[in-house]
Amino acid sequence: MREGQAIIVKKKKIVAAGHHGGSWKVAYADFVTAMMAFFMVMWIMGLSADQRAAIAHYFNDPFSPIKSTSESGAAFGLGFPSSLEESGKSGGGSDNLANQEVEANQLIDGLASAMKTLDGSPEAAALIESIEFKATDEGLRMEFLEKNGAAFFEIGSAEIRPAARQLIGRIAPFLHDSGRSIVIEGHTDSRPLNRPGYDNMDLSADRAASMKRVLEALGVAKGQITEVRGYGDNKLYMADDPYHWSNRRVSVLLPWGEKSEVVGEPPKELMDQQVQGLFRETYQIAPARPDIRRKPAGRDAFGAVADD
Repeated sequence: MREGQAIIVKKKKIVAAGHHGGSWKVAYADFVTAMMAFFMVMWIMGLSADQRAAIAHYFNDPFSPIKSTSESGAAFGLGFPSSLEESGKSGGGSDNLANQEVEANQLIDGLASAMKTLDGSPEAAALIESIEFKATDEGLRMEFLEKNGAAFFEIGSAEIRPAARQLIGRIAPFLHDSGRSIVIEGHTDSRPLNRPGYDNMDLSADRAASMKRVLEALGVAKGQITEVRGYGDNKLYMADDPYHWSNRRVSVLLPWGEKSEVVGEPPKELMDQQVQGLFRETYQIAPARPDIRRKPAGRDAFGAVADD
Protein backbone atom coordinates (compact mmCIF):
# COMPACT_ATOMS: atom_id res chain seq x y z
CA MET A 1 0.00 0.00 0.00
CA ARG A 2 1.41 3.28 -0.99
CA GLU A 3 2.27 5.89 1.58
CA GLY A 4 -0.27 8.61 2.02
CA GLN A 5 -3.11 6.51 0.60
CA ALA A 6 -6.35 6.88 2.58
CA ILE A 7 -7.57 3.78 4.38
CA ILE A 8 -11.29 3.23 4.08
CA VAL A 9 -12.89 1.01 6.75
CA LYS A 10 -16.47 -0.18 6.08
CA LYS A 11 -18.54 -1.12 9.17
CA LYS A 12 -21.93 -2.77 8.90
CA LYS A 13 -24.35 -1.02 11.20
CA ILE A 14 -27.23 -3.17 12.51
CA VAL A 15 -30.34 -1.09 12.99
CA ALA A 16 -33.00 -2.44 15.37
CA ALA A 17 -36.39 -3.06 13.85
CA GLY A 18 -38.83 -0.24 14.26
CA HIS A 19 -42.22 -0.45 15.96
CA HIS A 20 -44.57 -2.59 13.91
CA GLY A 21 -48.31 -2.15 13.69
CA GLY A 22 -50.89 -3.86 15.96
CA SER A 23 -53.18 -5.08 13.21
CA TRP A 24 -52.49 -8.72 14.10
CA LYS A 25 -54.07 -8.15 17.53
CA VAL A 26 -57.27 -6.98 15.93
CA ALA A 27 -57.32 -10.02 13.66
CA TYR A 28 -56.65 -12.36 16.59
CA ALA A 29 -59.39 -10.76 18.68
CA ASP A 30 -61.84 -11.15 15.81
CA PHE A 31 -60.89 -14.83 15.50
CA VAL A 32 -61.35 -15.50 19.22
CA THR A 33 -64.69 -13.70 19.24
CA ALA A 34 -65.88 -15.69 16.23
CA MET A 35 -64.87 -18.98 17.88
CA MET A 36 -66.62 -18.03 21.11
CA ALA A 37 -69.80 -17.18 19.20
CA PHE A 38 -69.55 -20.45 17.27
CA PHE A 39 -69.28 -22.61 20.38
CA MET A 40 -72.03 -20.60 22.09
CA VAL A 41 -74.35 -21.33 19.16
CA MET A 42 -73.41 -25.03 19.27
CA TRP A 43 -74.14 -25.14 23.01
CA ILE A 44 -77.50 -23.43 22.61
CA MET A 45 -78.48 -25.81 19.81
CA GLY A 46 -77.86 -28.71 22.18
CA LEU A 47 -80.26 -27.38 24.82
CA SER A 48 -83.85 -28.50 25.07
CA ALA A 49 -86.70 -26.05 24.57
CA ASP A 50 -87.42 -26.09 28.32
CA GLN A 51 -83.83 -25.27 29.21
CA ARG A 52 -83.77 -22.39 26.74
CA ALA A 53 -87.02 -21.07 28.21
CA ALA A 54 -85.56 -21.28 31.72
CA ILE A 55 -82.43 -19.38 30.69
CA ALA A 56 -84.48 -16.72 28.91
CA HIS A 57 -86.68 -16.37 32.00
CA TYR A 58 -83.61 -15.88 34.19
CA PHE A 59 -82.17 -13.08 32.05
CA ASN A 60 -85.56 -11.38 31.73
CA ASP A 61 -86.23 -11.45 35.48
CA PRO A 62 -83.30 -12.93 37.44
CA PHE A 63 -84.84 -12.38 40.87
CA SER A 64 -88.08 -14.27 40.33
CA PRO A 65 -88.34 -18.06 40.74
CA ILE A 66 -88.54 -20.12 37.57
CA LYS A 67 -91.96 -21.64 37.03
CA SER A 68 -92.68 -25.29 36.50
CA THR A 69 -93.25 -25.10 32.75
CA SER A 70 -90.76 -27.82 31.93
CA GLU A 71 -91.16 -31.55 31.69
CA SER A 72 -87.84 -32.20 33.44
CA GLY A 73 -86.43 -31.06 36.73
CA ALA A 74 -83.28 -29.73 35.09
CA ALA A 75 -85.11 -26.78 33.59
CA PHE A 76 -86.60 -25.51 36.84
CA GLY A 77 -83.34 -23.77 37.70
CA LEU A 78 -83.52 -23.92 41.45
CA GLY A 79 -81.60 -21.17 43.21
CA PHE A 80 -79.38 -22.81 45.80
CA PRO A 81 -77.24 -20.60 48.08
CA SER A 82 -73.76 -20.15 46.66
CA SER A 83 -71.82 -18.94 49.71
CA LEU A 84 -70.66 -21.11 52.59
CA GLU A 85 -72.39 -18.79 55.03
CA GLU A 86 -75.76 -19.41 53.42
CA SER A 87 -75.17 -23.11 52.96
CA GLY A 88 -74.31 -23.42 56.64
CA LYS A 89 -77.85 -22.41 57.53
CA SER A 90 -79.21 -25.58 55.97
CA GLY A 91 -77.03 -27.99 57.85
CA GLY A 92 -73.41 -27.51 56.97
CA GLY A 93 -70.98 -27.20 54.14
CA SER A 94 -70.82 -27.59 50.41
CA ASP A 95 -71.31 -31.38 50.57
CA ASN A 96 -74.67 -30.93 52.26
CA LEU A 97 -75.60 -28.29 49.70
CA ALA A 98 -74.71 -30.61 46.83
CA ASN A 99 -76.80 -33.39 48.38
CA GLN A 100 -79.76 -31.05 48.67
CA GLU A 101 -79.45 -30.06 45.03
CA VAL A 102 -79.40 -33.70 43.91
CA GLU A 103 -82.33 -34.43 46.23
CA ALA A 104 -84.34 -31.50 44.86
CA ASN A 105 -83.71 -32.45 41.23
CA GLN A 106 -84.85 -36.02 41.90
CA LEU A 107 -88.04 -34.80 43.55
CA ILE A 108 -88.82 -32.34 40.78
CA ASP A 109 -88.18 -34.94 38.07
CA GLY A 110 -90.63 -37.28 39.76
CA LEU A 111 -93.27 -34.61 40.30
CA ALA A 112 -92.92 -33.37 36.71
CA SER A 113 -93.33 -36.93 35.39
CA ALA A 114 -96.43 -37.39 37.55
CA MET A 115 -97.98 -34.16 36.27
CA LYS A 116 -97.34 -35.14 32.64
CA THR A 117 -100.07 -37.78 32.93
CA LEU A 118 -102.72 -35.11 33.52
CA ASP A 119 -105.15 -34.53 30.68
CA GLY A 120 -104.42 -31.71 28.28
CA SER A 121 -107.38 -29.50 29.17
CA PRO A 122 -106.69 -25.74 29.24
CA GLU A 123 -107.63 -25.52 32.91
CA ALA A 124 -105.24 -28.33 33.84
CA ALA A 125 -102.44 -26.74 31.82
CA ALA A 126 -103.05 -23.41 33.56
CA LEU A 127 -102.84 -25.10 36.97
CA ILE A 128 -99.50 -26.71 36.11
CA GLU A 129 -98.23 -23.34 34.89
CA SER A 130 -99.08 -21.83 38.28
CA ILE A 131 -96.95 -24.30 40.29
CA GLU A 132 -93.52 -23.10 41.39
CA PHE A 133 -90.66 -24.88 43.11
CA LYS A 134 -88.31 -23.23 45.59
CA ALA A 135 -85.22 -24.58 47.34
CA THR A 136 -85.25 -23.16 50.87
CA ASP A 137 -83.32 -23.77 54.07
CA GLU A 138 -86.18 -25.97 55.32
CA GLY A 139 -86.56 -28.09 52.20
CA LEU A 140 -88.09 -28.16 48.73
CA ARG A 141 -91.26 -26.06 48.70
CA MET A 142 -93.92 -26.57 46.02
CA GLU A 143 -96.11 -23.47 45.73
CA PHE A 144 -99.67 -23.84 44.40
CA LEU A 145 -100.25 -20.24 43.32
CA GLU A 146 -103.54 -18.72 42.28
CA LYS A 147 -103.84 -17.05 38.90
CA ASN A 148 -106.57 -15.64 36.73
CA GLY A 149 -108.27 -18.72 35.34
CA ALA A 150 -106.13 -21.08 37.42
CA ALA A 151 -107.43 -21.18 40.99
CA PHE A 152 -107.01 -24.20 43.25
CA PHE A 153 -109.82 -23.10 45.56
CA GLU A 154 -113.21 -21.53 45.13
CA ILE A 155 -113.14 -17.80 45.86
CA GLY A 156 -113.17 -17.16 49.61
CA SER A 157 -113.62 -20.86 50.28
CA ALA A 158 -111.53 -23.85 51.36
CA GLU A 159 -113.18 -26.12 48.78
CA ILE A 160 -110.71 -27.46 46.23
CA ARG A 161 -111.78 -27.16 42.61
CA PRO A 162 -112.27 -30.38 40.57
CA ALA A 163 -109.40 -29.70 38.15
CA ALA A 164 -107.06 -29.01 41.07
CA ARG A 165 -108.22 -32.25 42.68
CA GLN A 166 -107.19 -34.15 39.55
CA LEU A 167 -103.75 -32.54 39.65
CA ILE A 168 -103.34 -33.43 43.32
CA GLY A 169 -104.41 -36.97 42.44
CA ARG A 170 -101.36 -37.26 40.18
CA ILE A 171 -98.97 -35.85 42.78
CA ALA A 172 -100.22 -37.75 45.84
CA PRO A 173 -99.05 -41.27 44.79
CA PHE A 174 -95.55 -39.95 44.08
CA LEU A 175 -95.41 -38.26 47.47
CA HIS A 176 -96.51 -41.52 49.07
CA ASP A 177 -93.89 -43.57 47.22
CA SER A 178 -91.17 -41.06 48.11
CA GLY A 179 -91.79 -41.81 51.78
CA ARG A 180 -91.01 -38.23 52.74
CA SER A 181 -92.42 -36.17 55.57
CA ILE A 182 -94.76 -33.42 54.37
CA VAL A 183 -95.63 -30.00 55.77
CA ILE A 184 -98.60 -28.08 54.33
CA GLU A 185 -98.83 -24.30 54.59
CA GLY A 186 -101.77 -22.04 53.77
CA HIS A 187 -101.45 -18.37 52.77
CA THR A 188 -103.82 -15.57 51.72
CA ASP A 189 -103.54 -12.01 50.50
CA SER A 190 -104.33 -9.01 52.70
CA ARG A 191 -107.84 -8.49 51.35
CA PRO A 192 -110.21 -8.71 54.36
CA LEU A 193 -113.03 -11.24 54.34
CA ASN A 194 -116.59 -10.06 54.73
CA ARG A 195 -117.40 -12.82 57.23
CA PRO A 196 -117.78 -11.96 60.92
CA GLY A 197 -115.60 -14.10 63.14
CA TYR A 198 -113.71 -15.59 60.20
CA ASP A 199 -110.52 -13.96 58.94
CA ASN A 200 -107.63 -14.72 56.59
CA MET A 201 -105.85 -16.78 59.24
CA ASP A 202 -108.87 -19.07 59.48
CA LEU A 203 -109.16 -19.33 55.70
CA SER A 204 -105.48 -20.17 55.23
CA ALA A 205 -105.65 -22.86 57.93
CA ASP A 206 -108.82 -24.34 56.41
CA ARG A 207 -107.25 -24.46 52.95
CA ALA A 208 -104.16 -26.18 54.30
CA ALA A 209 -106.38 -28.68 56.11
CA SER A 210 -108.36 -29.28 52.90
CA MET A 211 -105.13 -29.98 51.04
CA LYS A 212 -104.16 -32.45 53.78
CA ARG A 213 -107.46 -34.31 53.54
CA VAL A 214 -107.34 -34.55 49.76
CA LEU A 215 -103.70 -35.69 49.70
CA GLU A 216 -104.46 -38.40 52.25
CA ALA A 217 -107.58 -39.44 50.36
CA LEU A 218 -105.73 -39.70 47.04
CA GLY A 219 -102.64 -41.61 48.12
CA VAL A 220 -100.56 -40.01 50.87
CA ALA A 221 -100.29 -42.18 53.99
CA LYS A 222 -102.00 -40.98 57.14
CA GLY A 223 -99.35 -39.59 59.45
CA GLN A 224 -96.99 -38.79 56.58
CA ILE A 225 -98.16 -35.16 56.82
CA THR A 226 -96.48 -33.97 60.00
CA GLU A 227 -97.64 -30.34 60.15
CA VAL A 228 -100.45 -28.15 58.84
CA ARG A 229 -99.78 -24.41 59.10
CA GLY A 230 -102.01 -21.42 58.47
CA TYR A 231 -100.17 -18.11 58.05
CA GLY A 232 -102.93 -15.85 56.74
CA ASP A 233 -101.26 -12.80 55.17
CA ASN A 234 -98.20 -12.89 57.45
CA LYS A 235 -95.88 -14.39 54.81
CA LEU A 236 -96.77 -12.65 51.58
CA TYR A 237 -95.33 -13.95 48.33
CA MET A 238 -95.18 -10.38 47.05
CA ALA A 239 -94.72 -8.11 50.05
CA ASP A 240 -94.80 -4.95 47.94
CA ASP A 241 -98.25 -5.85 46.59
CA PRO A 242 -100.27 -7.43 49.44
CA TYR A 243 -103.37 -7.82 47.23
CA HIS A 244 -101.56 -9.65 44.41
CA TRP A 245 -103.04 -12.99 43.34
CA SER A 246 -99.78 -14.84 44.00
CA ASN A 247 -100.20 -14.25 47.74
CA ARG A 248 -103.20 -16.63 47.70
CA ARG A 249 -101.48 -19.99 47.72
CA VAL A 250 -100.93 -23.32 49.44
CA SER A 251 -97.42 -24.73 49.85
CA VAL A 252 -96.32 -28.35 50.15
CA LEU A 253 -92.94 -28.46 51.92
CA LEU A 254 -90.70 -31.54 51.70
CA PRO A 255 -88.02 -31.12 54.40
CA TRP A 256 -84.48 -32.08 53.41
CA GLY A 257 -83.57 -35.67 54.20
CA GLU A 258 -86.65 -36.42 56.31
CA LYS A 259 -88.37 -39.75 55.80
CA SER A 260 -91.70 -40.67 57.30
CA GLU A 261 -91.95 -43.84 59.38
CA VAL A 262 -95.66 -44.35 58.78
CA VAL A 263 -95.68 -44.95 55.03
CA GLY A 264 -97.61 -48.08 54.15
CA GLU A 265 -99.93 -49.10 51.37
CA PRO A 266 -101.94 -46.27 49.77
CA PRO A 267 -105.37 -45.92 51.38
CA LYS A 268 -108.36 -47.36 49.57
CA GLU A 269 -110.87 -45.01 51.15
CA LEU A 270 -111.51 -41.77 49.33
CA MET A 271 -113.23 -38.58 50.29
CA ASP A 272 -117.00 -38.35 50.08
CA GLN A 273 -116.80 -36.60 46.71
CA GLN A 274 -116.58 -37.90 43.17
CA VAL A 275 -113.24 -37.52 41.42
CA GLN A 276 -113.51 -37.93 37.67
CA GLY A 277 -110.81 -39.65 35.65
CA LEU A 278 -108.48 -40.55 38.52
CA PHE A 279 -109.18 -44.20 39.30
CA ARG A 280 -110.01 -47.24 37.23
CA GLU A 281 -111.95 -48.80 40.09
CA THR A 282 -114.95 -47.38 41.87
CA TYR A 283 -114.58 -47.33 45.63
CA GLN A 284 -117.27 -46.97 48.24
CA ILE A 285 -116.67 -43.43 49.46
CA ALA A 286 -118.79 -43.26 52.60
CA PRO A 287 -119.03 -46.21 55.01
CA ALA A 288 -121.95 -48.50 54.39
CA ARG A 289 -124.91 -47.57 56.54
CA PRO A 290 -126.59 -50.35 58.56
CA ASP A 291 -130.12 -51.33 57.66
CA ILE A 292 -132.16 -49.72 60.41
CA ARG A 293 -135.53 -50.53 58.91
CA ARG A 294 -137.80 -52.40 61.36
CA LYS A 295 -138.18 -56.06 60.54
CA PRO A 296 -141.69 -57.51 60.12
CA ALA A 297 -143.16 -58.59 63.42
CA GLY A 298 -143.37 -62.32 64.03
CA ARG A 299 -146.00 -64.32 65.96
CA ASP A 300 -145.39 -66.63 68.88
CA ALA A 301 -146.94 -70.03 69.47
CA PHE A 302 -150.05 -68.42 70.95
CA GLY A 303 -150.60 -66.20 67.89
CA ALA A 304 -149.55 -63.02 69.63
CA VAL A 305 -147.40 -60.51 67.85
CA ALA A 306 -143.83 -60.77 69.11
CA ASP A 307 -141.19 -58.13 68.51
CA ASP A 308 -137.67 -59.24 67.65
